[in-house]
Amino acid sequence: MSHSSWIVAAGALAMLTLGGCAHAAAPEFKPAACVGDYSAVSQKVDCGNLIVDEARGKAGSRRISIAVAIVRASTPKVGLPPVIYLHGGPGGAAVASVPRLLQRPAARDYIGIDQDWIFIDQRGGGLSDPSLDCPGANLTDVGPPSDQDADAIVACLQAFKAKGVDLSRYNAVEVARDVQDLRKVLNLPQIDLFGGSYGTRIEAAIQTHVPEGVRAVVQDSPWPPEADWTVGGPEAVSVSIDIVMAKCAVVA
Repeated sequence: MSHSSWIVAAGALAMLTLGGCAHAAAPEFKPAACVGDYSAVSQKVDCGNLIVDEARGKAGSRRISIAVAIVRASTPKVGLPPVIYLHGGPGGAAVASVPRLLQRPAARDYIGIDQDWIFIDQRGGGLSDPSLDCPGANLTDVGPPSDQDADAIVACLQAFKAKGVDLSRYNAVEVARDVQDLRKVLNLPQIDLFGGSYGTRIEAAIQTHVPEGVRAVVQDSPWPPEADWTVGGPEAVSVSIDIVMAKCAVVA
């Protein structure tokens, strides 16, 4: 084979090799109808779904959707970026409750006034798909309260795996990356974060792993990664009961 023929053959082989590689699909935002009754809501609200790979960096990953509701600012102030609201949980939700939230007087004073507010259902929860809800089981902070509940949870996990759900990809770091993907697909140079309870863990993951574009962070009821909800819980309940009983004894 001549030198020139070898170059042509090598180039063709390279093209075939590249063509056979599975590339990660880019995140995208797909507008969709809002879920819920917005008839009594005065603000403009846009809804949709963020579509991302379930397993980032994994060839052939399935695509999942993250539910999004954007409350537009009625009098936007120049220089103020949108606020992304991060709900508690894990396993909580926010999008379906937006219509009710916007009818509360306290919320109307700051949501959608001079900044857009973006609500998401973190992957696995709420209106996002897939949903990792397990309605047949009860779960407390210290685990399932009965053997039946434990069996129901195991059955749910097996069902999720049978559907191809990669459960290892449902964690604070992946949610943090979802938030950054949303910022990018919406072409937002900057964002503010407002998190409550478990949502503050998502904020911490964003600040640690993907802090790009974050201008300000508000933490409501912080729940840091090192905190253990169950430690001190029984003692706190016991102390509270003792205080109530002591007050009742005085009144009696």
